[in-house]
Parts: sequence; C-alpha cells; structure tokens
Amino acid sequence: MLKRAIVLFALIISTTFTLAAIPTLDSLIQNQSTNNIPNYEANGLIMNAHTKESFPFHMTFNQEMSGLFLTVKTKMSESTLNLNSSFQVLHSSFNVSHPPLIDKLNYDQRLGQRNELDEVVFTFYSKDSKTREKGVYYTKNTLDTFSIFPILQVLSKDAPEQFSADFSVQHMAIKVPVVIHKMVTSNLLPFFDGYALPEQLEKHIRSTKKTYIVYVLSVTGWQGFLYNHRHYYVFSSTPPYKYIGHWGGQNKTNLFSWSINP
Repeated sequence: MLKRAIVLFALIISTTFTLAAIPTLDSLIQNQSTNNIPNYEANGLIMNAHTKESFPFHMTFNQEMSGLFLTVKTKMSESTLNLNSSFQVLHSSFNVSHPPLIDKLNYDQRLGQRNELDEVVFTFYSKDSKTREKGVYYTKNTLDTFSIFPILQVLSKDAPEQFSADFSVQHMAIKVPVVIHKMVTSNLLPFFDGYALPEQLEKHIRSTKKTYIVYVLSVTGWQGFLYNHRHYYVFSSTPPYKYIGHWGGQNKTNLFSWSINP
C-alpha cells in the first residue's frame, strides 16, 4: 500500500513538471477573438454503435452584439452557450426532453451563469424545482464541454502540438487539469481503436479522402489516474477549420457526433 502511494506521488510530481514545460491555453488564446469564428451551421448525426441508433443534430455559430452564441439541438436536448469576445463563458443552458436521459442525469435543466467573482454557477433543476447549485471558478485557462468547440477551432491555425488547460465538466460542476495534443492526419482509423465503430461512420471514413486536425484530450494530475480515458475532437484542416466531429470516454457509453456538411 505504501509502495503504491509512493509510486503515485512520484507520477504526479513528474506530470506536474512535464506540464510546466508546455504552453497553456491562456497564453495561446490571449490574442484571439470570437470575431475570428464565422457564422455557420453544422448538421450531422449522433451515433451509438452498440444500439445501432442514430439521430440528427443541428449546431449553429452566430456572432451577436454580446459575443458568440452556440446552439446545439437534438431530439433529446437543446444546449446554448454565450461567450464574450475573449472566449470567456458568460452563460449557458442545457435542457433535456428525453425521459430516459432525464432519469440518468437526475435533472432536466442545467443553467450556467458567470458572476462577478468569475465563477460560473451551475444550477440544476428537476420539474422546475432547483435541486442543487455549485460554482466553478473559470480563468482564461478554462474551457468546458461546450466552449471547447470554438476554442479549438480558433486555435487550429497556429496551435502547438500540445498545450495544457483546465477543463470544466459542466454535468458534474467540477474542474480538472488536462493536456490537449494536436495532430494533422488523413487517417482517422487509429483514433477509433478501442471503440465499437458505427458501420455508416466507418464507411464514410474509409471512403473520404480528407486531411483532418485531430485534438486528443487527456486528464492529468491525480484525476488522470481515476479517469484514464481520452476524448477526440476533429476539425477541418483548412480555414476556417470548421467542426467535424467528436467522441471519447468509455466505449460502452460513447456516442459519436459527426457532421455531414463540414
């Protein structure tokens, strides 16, 4: 037991020194603006390889006076996000209409609102009754499960091969350290290792000759020993580097999201 604890401590220390040597998100994003994200729509499918089920999603990126607005709609839920010009989250929402998903999440609505302390306070509701509330401190080094899409898109032109960030998991209202690796490839199949792949997506990947930008997100620190799964985000390799797809986590719970009009 003691030996295992010593090994774990040594690995954490080693990881800490390694992270200190790579760029941070805040250093990369400081000269970027949401004005560099064009208005566009992404239509695609969310696919479950285990149940063979698939259903459409519709994602929109819109510039407005108060910043960038993102919306994602599916038959199960609707999500919204508002970022200021510096990619800081102002507010977000997640509304669920699918009863089995509501039962799994234990809520049907989640609202996020930034306060004067730079906390994004997440409030969870079930049938219009507040069930809990928790704040997560967001710095310029923080991205989350929704803001990651425009942030990775705007970084695609000049991002280094790897950088570190703090990742907010909105569903749990927690923040963990992550490292994100960037790769440019025309062969996506190795990134699907360990995942059951939907037949329609595999056919598409094998028949499409394109070059992609792939980001691989890994949790680091002691949290990485508890959650050792990867998450993958794919963007076009040509300007304006539009969103194409993402997947990740455990194979048995993974859903593939893939745009059919990148």
